[in-house]
Amino acid sequence: MPCEKVRGINRQNFIEQNDWNVPTIFHIESKWAKVKNNLRKPKTSDTFYVNWLSGTSPWWAYPYIVAKTINVKMGRYIHNFDEITCRIIMMDFPGRDLIHNIIMKNGLDRSVCKSQQIFFDRKDIIHIP
Repeated sequence: MPCEKVRGINRQNFIEQNDWNVPTIFHIESKWAKVKNNLRKPKTSDTFYVNWLSGTSPWWAYPYIVAKTINVKMGRYIHNFDEITCRIIMMDFPGRDLIHNIIMKNGLDRSVCKSQQIFFDRKDIIHIP
């Protein structure tokens, strides 16, 4: 019996940057340019932006090397620009400050976090009791 109503989010409403193939460490800047391009796209009410910060290859661009470089750049970028929202960010090895800054940049403040029982402190990344 086929489902008469389709539920969920329409996949056509997603704009994704998922270029995970970073051929060498010298191509990490190219990956970062793609991340920034996705962040700078105009925000609309019916579009979901997904940005994958991860990348890898067998030529010294291992996941932790790509993540370390891109995550630091992402942290600096969102800290310095007020006009962007981060939307949905997928990442490898994020630090607590990056996670916190992304949540704050997307408009979730501490009062909302406390009402949802999500707490930030210096010892835990995110603690949900």
